[in-house]
Amino acid sequence: MQNAGPRRKRKHVFSVKDLQKHYCMLREELEPRHFLEFVKRSADGETVVQKILGTKLRRERVTLFLNHLESSAARDKTVLKSFLAELGKLKMHSILEFLVPGKTKTGTRKTSVY
Repeated sequence: MQNAGPRRKRKHVFSVKDLQKHYCMLREELEPRHFLEFVKRSADGETVVQKILGTKLRRERVTLFLNHLESSAARDKTVLKSFLAELGKLKMHSILEFLVPGKTKTGTRKTSVY
């Protein structure tokens, strides 16, 4: 039997379970108004954007946003990957690093999300 070489570590894929695990932190750190363009690109996005804009309290806006993100991710597996990329575009590197350690290059302002 030949040695196939060192085993590669499987790349962790950010999942709905990860989103739920970090729900409290995301609820404290995010402002959904920064993600309106991202939300518009999803199914029922216009409706969710109107709800977000019509809600006065930030915590309620975040709850709407995270619930939409979770339900969208259940229908489309690429939504969470796009969410992580959006965090990078918005220069939310500390949140991105918390969610997926090692995915940002600190000090360079560049994001290496997938």
